[in-house]
Amino acid sequence: MSSLPCRNCGAPAAGKYCGECGQSTALHPPTAGEFLHEFVGHHVALEGKLWKTLGKLLFQPGSLTVEYFAGRKLRYVNPLRLYLSVSLILFAVLGLVNPKVNVVTYDPASRQMTAPLSHDETMRLAGESLEKFNFAPAWVKEHAAKFLALTGEQQGQRMSHAFTSYSPYAFFLLLPVLALLLKLFYLRRDLYYGEHLVCAFHLQTAWFIFELADVLVVQAAFGSVTELVITVYTALAVHRVYGGRWWATIMRVLALGLVYSMLLSIIVMCMLAVSVLV
Repeated sequence: MSSLPCRNCGAPAAGKYCGECGQSTALHPPTAGEFLHEFVGHHVALEGKLWKTLGKLLFQPGSLTVEYFAGRKLRYVNPLRLYLSVSLILFAVLGLVNPKVNVVTYDPASRQMTAPLSHDETMRLAGESLEKFNFAPAWVKEHAAKFLALTGEQQGQRMSHAFTSYSPYAFFLLLPVLALLLKLFYLRRDLYYGEHLVCAFHLQTAWFIFELADVLVVQAAFGSVTELVITVYTALAVHRVYGGRWWATIMRVLALGLVYSMLLSIIVMCMLAVSVLV
């Protein structure tokens, strides 16, 4: 039992933690194990209620949001903290996997997407496109020319780096947009924007977990089925949260997926453009 005043606030401290500010009363610096436990507990949300939260999030779509609306918040990890924790893990894994960006083209004759273009063919098409953009500023053309002068491997590395570096910010900025779309699709529901935002946090967190599983397991095992899983999960979650008829839920989810995918595609194109111009 420590009788010394707390080093943080100066209040009399007894026991392992200060009764005023909650700081540990231990005088020694934390061991590596204690430091790791503190980091994980505060930043990765790895605590007892995490598993209950993940179980409800993944296996009972929408029920975690319903629980939050009902005021049962302390039983589960905070939506923002859960999102940040999963996001941290996902993009750390993507940084290690280093996803590659392939260029595909559309063949009008077969009406199908062709295989990724070779580096030489990609550069030829890019060069022709660059020549047509006479209205582009000189600095844009200069950076584009330097990018085209790189090898295919160097270009892929630059685009992959841009994707993994800017994706966390892009998805975080899409969260309020997703909440706004939910509010617009369910205008008749008596819910505040903040409640739609909670639903958006839970949805995107689940999507991240499915994407993480896709990167680590699904693609290597039997091909990607992540888009189908996400669509079905979203329909189940949205129906549980907002109710309504199933046919209306499906139509809303399809519209939501279309708009969200378009916005995400625009953001990805912007990230790739950044990789060319920096």
